[in-house]
Amino acid sequence: MTVTEDFLTRLNIQNIHDVVPVRGGDINEAYSLYSGTQHYFLKVQKQHPASFFDVEIAGLTALSQVVRTPKVIANGEIRGDAYLILEWIDRGKSDQGALGRTVANLHQKNRITVYLVLTLII
Repeated sequence: MTVTEDFLTRLNIQNIHDVVPVRGGDINEAYSLYSGTQHYFLKVQKQHPASFFDVEIAGLTALSQVVRTPKVIANGEIRGDAYLILEWIDRGKSDQGALGRTVANLHQKNRITVYLVLTLII
């Protein structure tokens, strides 16, 4: 499915353009889109309520205390389909050492947060 013009209009984001499907997810439809010069990531889960993304939002909020995560722009439901709009973060270069240090830092900051995030993700 491709998001319709009607769906995009109901997102209440002005001047949406350059909507492109993004590959990589198995569960949600995913899109890159722009509003003016702002770049966003749109996830759509057909035939589910907005609450479908509650766990993901909670996980991003918990992780954001330690690592850079995309900001949640909007979450809702349009005609029975859940959506989540996130800030687009450009892909950086791979650095396994930095990743390891970040995960260690995450564990040191708050073991309860780590448990919650891992539970939410798994």
